[in-house]
Amino acid sequence: MHPLNFLLTRTSKFGKKTQKTLSLAPNAVSSASQKFDKKASQIHGLHVSRTNKNAFAISLIEPVIFETDEADQVAQIIEAWRELKLGQIFYDDEILTVQGEEPPQTPKIAQTQPISQQTSQQNAPLTVQKIQPQSPPLNHGNANPLAMHHLSKLPRFPKPPNSAEKLMKPQNFELVASVGKGSFGQVFLVRRVDDNRFFAMKVLKKRAVIDRKQLNHLRAEHTILQSVTHPYCVKLHHSFQTRTRLFFILDFALGGEMFHHLKKQGQFPEILSIFYLAEAVLAFEYLHEFDIVFRDTKPENLLLDGYGHVVLTDFGLAKCGVSADSTDSIGYSTKTFCGTPDYLSAEIVASVAHGKAVDVWSVGALLYEMLVGQAPFSYGNGAGTAPNRSELYRRILRGNVIFPAHVSEPARQLILACMQRRPKDRPTMAELRDFELFQGVNWEKLARREVPPPQKIKIEENCIKAVEGRLAQNSGDSIYKYIMPDNLVAHFDPRFTQEPPTLAPSTAQDGVTAEEDKNFREFNWTSPDAFRQ
Repeated sequence: MHPLNFLLTRTSKFGKKTQKTLSLAPNAVSSASQKFDKKASQIHGLHVSRTNKNAFAISLIEPVIFETDEADQVAQIIEAWRELKLGQIFYDDEILTVQGEEPPQTPKIAQTQPISQQTSQQNAPLTVQKIQPQSPPLNHGNANPLAMHHLSKLPRFPKPPNSAEKLMKPQNFELVASVGKGSFGQVFLVRRVDDNRFFAMKVLKKRAVIDRKQLNHLRAEHTILQSVTHPYCVKLHHSFQTRTRLFFILDFALGGEMFHHLKKQGQFPEILSIFYLAEAVLAFEYLHEFDIVFRDTKPENLLLDGYGHVVLTDFGLAKCGVSADSTDSIGYSTKTFCGTPDYLSAEIVASVAHGKAVDVWSVGALLYEMLVGQAPFSYGNGAGTAPNRSELYRRILRGNVIFPAHVSEPARQLILACMQRRPKDRPTMAELRDFELFQGVNWEKLARREVPPPQKIKIEENCIKAVEGRLAQNSGDSIYKYIMPDNLVAHFDPRFTQEPPTLAPSTAQDGVTAEEDKNFREFNWTSPDAFRQ
């Protein structure tokens, strides 16, 4: 659209005429006579009067830029700004682009029309003469906050329900068995003494969280776990703390890690792989609807419950507020280099901004590993071996996915579609449903957990009842008359289950200061339905 140029004539009471020029373009407003030249991103708006029909004013924006090391803080401010209704929120890559960087392309949308190009002759020494369109005098880009900026794809954030009144303490739980250990935490099977129900307890040291700068990640994980309600995502029931530790009480998945079963079987048959993958896709689709990116898909983070259904767990690397599907799509993306090397997408390895498409890549890698028994870019190195890190990253960026002969054509098509190197070329989670590999899946029944798993896991019925809180609900009744603790952890790694279920002793080095401890105030919470069966 060409600029609209106006010649404004003003006659004084003494009959003297003065003329001023005004040029209105989609991306700028300028007046050579006034030495006025402003980009649209600097314009607040046009002010007119109901009483003085012969005047107008152009108001300007004087931006004050704030910078922070934490993108999460910016996202939180956006959410607070919206909730407090402080005004519109604009994407403005021009104002905020770091010097030397090219701003991302912003889709153009329809321009607003000038308020009026007519002039009132009543009283009026002011006349407006419209000049023929000319080429724009300056190139200012497209950043008009009122007409040009898209307001779509603002990030959504989880909104946890309020805590129930009854908060827990460590003494409300009995340590039954050790089932896992991480770099700064432990995982136990525990019994809630009030009602004999069994859970998983994740224990983290506050000192390690602070020293490793994991507080923001932990806050995001806690918020997501509080908010997620999906049949294929793990549920948080309680969180509480001591001066040195944090405790998360989660669903206990009797079937253990998918990795344990995959390692034992070598590879899964296609029908079982399709079933597990379809349930995982439903979980990811749900998360993506709420702008949550998981970023750590692997067989170790997919548990199996007592019936053999998938349970997505470990949201430690998950990110809230990621509304962009891919690197170059509209919305908020993130740039943290994180994840498990074999499952890293090309854009993460390339250290560029990424969106929800990273989870789509890892879904393809997950299907490959279930069918083949090795990760895509480790296949061909021999059983139990993997390329070194630099070679692995080279393959992720430039190598081809090699398939053994037994992988079907529909499976290959889905894997290759998910692992396209350009994120925008990958399907979304919802679009995966239409692939030939899933043609026999009844998605509605699957979402209601009405499709039985093709492979059953050997688990005693009383163990399932104990985990669901349906066995010996009276705290005075000894539940161990009905079940053996070893049977509850039969599908977990013996390296952990054979260790005594004891918390690592706290030392003076594990302590945090009173000021540091204020960072953990939010980690006292009980789900409103924590005591429902």
